[in-house]
Amino acid sequence: MPYNQPKPRMRERRSCVLGVDLVTGGAGFIGSHLVDRLIADGRTVRVLDSFVVGRRENLRQHASNPDFALIEGDVVRVRSRAISGDPAGEGPRLAVEIHARVRAVAPGFDPYFLEAEWRRFWAASGRPKLRSPDAAFLAFAKGRAARG
Repeated sequence: MPYNQPKPRMRERRSCVLGVDLVTGGAGFIGSHLVDRLIADGRTVRVLDSFVVGRRENLRQHASNPDFALIEGDVVRVRSRAISGDPAGEGPRLAVEIHARVRAVAPGFDPYFLEAEWRRFWAASGRPKLRSPDAAFLAFAKGRAARG
């Protein structure tokens, strides 16, 4: 670039080089401040949040910004049963919404990690037949959260 030509504005350079920023958990305390900073820097931001902890009002100021989009959803980790410690696929079946319920009884804990830990505990205890796998998992998660 010749010396006497003005440099392109930062927003123009970033939008063509970096694309779109995805912030997971962007409606929470830390995530919303990160979104504020990215928007202030002229970035295009997409926020993915399940609103289990985050709040919509943390992002209200960006609602009319064309460089901002809010996606309500959850990041789900899909893994085979062999990896989760149940190679035969015979383990307890859990309800689809159980991870959201675990987040409520064990805030700050990763429900998928707790599930893997619970399945290992269940297998180590002789794989007993459970009347209510969901209730057993919730009780395990609640006890784990109480122990820290």
